[in-house]
Amino acid sequence: MSACALGYGRGVVRRLPFLAALACGVLALTPGVAHSARATIPVHACDAGKPVLCGTVEVPLDYSGKTPGTLKLAVEELPAKGAAKGTFFMIAGGPGQGSIEAYGLKVQGDFFQAAFPGYNLVTFDDRGTGISNPLSCPALEKRIATAGIKETATLAGICGRQLGDSRLFYGTRDHADDVESVRQALGLGKIGVYGVSYGTKESEAYVMAYPQSVERVLLDSVVVPEGPDLFALDTLKALPGALGRLCGKGACDGLTKNLGHDVAVLANRLEKKPVFFANVPDPTKTQQRGKPAPEIRVVIDGYRFMNLVVDADLLPTVAVELPTAVHSALKGWYGPLKRLYGLDTGASAFGDIDVGLFITTTCVDGNFMWSPTSPISTHQSLYDQAVAQLEPGATGEFGKWAAEFGTAATCTEWPSPSGGQPLKSNPLPDVPVLVLSGDRDTRTPTAGAIEVASRFKHAYLTVVPGVGHSVLGADLSGCAQSSVIGWLQGRTPPTTCPPSPPLLPVMGPFYRTLNAAPVVGKIGGKIGHTLGAVVSTLDDAADTYLFEQLGISSTAQPGLVARQGLEGGLLTSFGSVGAFARTFTMQGYSDIPGVELNGKLSIFPGGLPLQFEGKITVTGDKAANGTLTLHASSITGKLGGRRVAGTTGHKGFFGPGVTAFARRLAG
Repeated sequence: MSACALGYGRGVVRRLPFLAALACGVLALTPGVAHSARATIPVHACDAGKPVLCGTVEVPLDYSGKTPGTLKLAVEELPAKGAAKGTFFMIAGGPGQGSIEAYGLKVQGDFFQAAFPGYNLVTFDDRGTGISNPLSCPALEKRIATAGIKETATLAGICGRQLGDSRLFYGTRDHADDVESVRQALGLGKIGVYGVSYGTKESEAYVMAYPQSVERVLLDSVVVPEGPDLFALDTLKALPGALGRLCGKGACDGLTKNLGHDVAVLANRLEKKPVFFANVPDPTKTQQRGKPAPEIRVVIDGYRFMNLVVDADLLPTVAVELPTAVHSALKGWYGPLKRLYGLDTGASAFGDIDVGLFITTTCVDGNFMWSPTSPISTHQSLYDQAVAQLEPGATGEFGKWAAEFGTAATCTEWPSPSGGQPLKSNPLPDVPVLVLSGDRDTRTPTAGAIEVASRFKHAYLTVVPGVGHSVLGADLSGCAQSSVIGWLQGRTPPTTCPPSPPLLPVMGPFYRTLNAAPVVGKIGGKIGHTLGAVVSTLDDAADTYLFEQLGISSTAQPGLVARQGLEGGLLTSFGSVGAFARTFTMQGYSDIPGVELNGKLSIFPGGLPLQFEGKITVTGDKAANGTLTLHASSITGKLGGRRVAGTTGHKGFFGPGVTAFARRLAG
């Protein structure tokens, strides 16, 4: 289950791992030296000889002072290169994503220093996340990746009871108070705040509570202060347009004429008649190097399917195969959807999110249809009444059941008091503000970014086409980064950027038999169909490879997992943890019965979308066996004793705005 199903973006500020390998002033810090005479906590070099500094800030559990207790917040700071212009606090998403790990200043410091030139950068793990007294709800953590909404609500209730009264002190307003405590502990004057996804709500809460402490604001993938929507109506309304943009310029030809409509039809069908999937990879199990994941059984209803759909705005790998999976499912073949669901749950499980904190903040914040002190026994009926009263069409083409995609359905069993903690509403400061939004973002749609920008006197909005959630971390065009740099230097940011190039193009259809595969090349019959099957399978293998590399689950680190083809076999890419593997190996990898691929491919230095090169052996009792050489979009060799040649359809290119890290990725 994606955190968006509960109304927020999940782990969203983490740079794609391969990009990390490549994206009131205070004095710059020297390792081991405190900020200034005003600093109240000591800081030290986290690692000998490295510039990032570490410290700990102790804060009260309850800022009202009525409940005793303290919490320790882990803090990291990366000093500016040269004289500092100021300090930015970097606030991650979730809720529940620890900012220290999410921003990874020890690894990704160069990228963020380039994006914020001349600024000290501070990250700290919110209370209940990362290494700042993380909350623990074992049953929920075990099941949340694949649970349905009813089970999630039940497990959330169990979590709330396990946490006891301390759960009252993990709302957004508490997180905002912690930002101020860290600022004061570091002895800082006014600061800039940079939030992503839920981090934008925390940033907004801080700005409203402490306007006198704010120097400027950068918001990326925006949640409105009153959000998220209790019924996810903003997401449901944004889906058709966002999915349509995914299929722009004929990208989904032969698969769908209207992906948004097809998704709604399939979601409603699955909600009415769920499909049972056996042998789905278990995202909660630690997986062994070079071996397939342990498997579980899952029932796919509309709710679970929608979690997959929304992940297309964050994981480019889901976007690549979603149209063909929906196309096949609507024709009654659920194999591609089952496999995509398994790949997604492995890549998008809550590996870097504290699930207990996620649920706690969500259920503490919500302005629900029940009063904070209403008995739990009344919550479900009040929820059902509110859904029944929604205006016709409020959920778009989806049935009213889709309202469960919002936060309210998740918190129906949360212990009282539940919800009802409004943010402080001081006037917003008149400071420079930049808002970033991707035009394919469905969990925090651009409409919310427009609304929040309108509330500040001097705000700019930059929209990046081709990008979904977490713009600065996902825009391969470099426009978002240059917009931030220009804004910091006093220039006017653009309202719209050039489209960000895709890592891979949208896949064509899967084929159930060899004869259904298209003929590629000048030779027909079994040989031509085999070459067509190879091209189709290679397109899928490239995406499967990226699923492994871009996976953010702690149980799915690069090089540990062997991914299976639709019909079997294994695909493995061995890279060190946190590094991007430029090659992958196929062992009997198969998407079509009787056609298996073996070999090792590497990224070809030809631009984006990605291209590959290497040798492939084709085997299988249905195939014309032989050996092929892949070189970018060209594929040549022998099948069935005949020389063959064809193209994969992946045409690499570099537009004028493609960034340096995209160039390095592509070779």
